[in-house]
Amino acid sequence: MKLQRNPAVPSTELNGEQVFMDLETGKYYSLKDSGLAIWQLLEAPQEEDSLYGQLAAEYGIAEAQCRQDSAPFIERLLAVGLLIRQAD
Repeated sequence: MKLQRNPAVPSTELNGEQVFMDLETGKYYSLKDSGLAIWQLLEAPQEEDSLYGQLAAEYGIAEAQCRQDSAPFIERLLAVGLLIRQAD
């Protein structure tokens, strides 16, 4: 299954952060550092394994460690609706 940005959630880059507003709840979110790197890598939908591989290479860590560190954050982005899973 592929991960992708939720096209229904507007965002903009502001001072090195990606800022979002959930129009349904009125909540604001922002991403920076590794969270912003994940967002940028998901400019186009991609498989989770590919995402973890790219992140691991970018940060010079083992893919298993990258997955362990990043998966909870990605699940949170999915839970709040900033990311969605796309069926193949």
